[in-house]
Amino acid sequence: MKKIEVNKNNLFCMGYSLFLIGQILGHTFINILPLFRYFLIAIGIVLVLLKIAVFDHITFNKSSLIKVTFLMVYLTVSLISTKTSGSIIPIVAFILIIGAYDVDFDSIVKIFIYTATLLLIITFAFYSLGLISESTALRNGIVRHSFGYRHPTDLTAMFSYILMGDMYLCIKYKRIIYPRIILYLFLGFFSLVICNARLGSITIFMLIPVLLFLYQKNSLGAKAPLFIIKNNFNIGLLLSIIITQLFATHATNFLVHLNQLISYRLTYQVMAVKLFGYSLWGQKIYQTYFQMFDNGSWFFIDSSYYVFLIQYGIVLLALWCTFFYLCQKRQINRGNYIIPVFFLIICIDSLIEQHLYSPEYNVFLLSLLANLKFNPSLIRLKY
Repeated sequence: MKKIEVNKNNLFCMGYSLFLIGQILGHTFINILPLFRYFLIAIGIVLVLLKIAVFDHITFNKSSLIKVTFLMVYLTVSLISTKTSGSIIPIVAFILIIGAYDVDFDSIVKIFIYTATLLLIITFAFYSLGLISESTALRNGIVRHSFGYRHPTDLTAMFSYILMGDMYLCIKYKRIIYPRIILYLFLGFFSLVICNARLGSITIFMLIPVLLFLYQKNSLGAKAPLFIIKNNFNIGLLLSIIITQLFATHATNFLVHLNQLISYRLTYQVMAVKLFGYSLWGQKIYQTYFQMFDNGSWFFIDSSYYVFLIQYGIVLLALWCTFFYLCQKRQINRGNYIIPVFFLIICIDSLIEQHLYSPEYNVFLLSLLANLKFNPSLIRLKY
């Protein structure tokens, strides 16, 4: 029995690691043939599918049939969204989330940290040796260094998710925290001063009080925070829609200054709504935009919520909201509030950041069905 568990974990983690390599390299200036990257991603996904086929079995009862029916609908919608949006993320995210079922989540986090950190080191080394360039992004006359990554925001987002993964293991196994706090401070100031990535820097700084709190506390007593933690994605979605609609129709001075502070992300979201509208099944917004305006103009949607609403489709969004809420509720009921707190941070960032549904960044997506192996006697949740 032990051998089966090891093989299952290794098979999934090998597939996930290959996927990470293929996807993360695409966010750098390392000159790798796209076909080679796609090959790595494809082999990784095949290994995950093999894990599902060999190790995941269906027990035929009423409860399991309801779950399987929901997942089949989720799969179908993900396939449709992938086709209509022109992005592989919807189907890949689905496969990895389902493939992580009953896999040791600690092993997943470790393989994410090892793979992503190694690629960071390689990218920095290539840049230092002059083998690759960096982006030449400017903000207020200040060069935003990316050290071989295509965008400074992608680099700092990778910092944030690697640190959150390490922080999860640190809290769970009660590892030494003070060297980590020093590292967080260094990377926070590094990303702020050198990369000029404000959101990433704030997120890294935010991890310090969260680490201190979760490391010492073994319960959450207030019902209001629990409600927010369970509904963090839905609340973030509602806030994102309200703020964007207010900016489109009643742009107060506060919203205008907020838009300037977040590098005109609200402007781009309003543009996307006016140009493309909300989509039920997804649409190819970037291909369409650059065909319409072939003048090299910059356009992006940097809110995870609006990526769903406009690019991936409202149907997929509704299924994801349902699935995510049920998984969050189950984890909290089992006494695991560490990962839901991380998701709260991610959902706050997702108001102006697009990596929530990207498995090459957000490793915690794979925690929803993975084996967390928490000891309820050590981690308790009070209602």
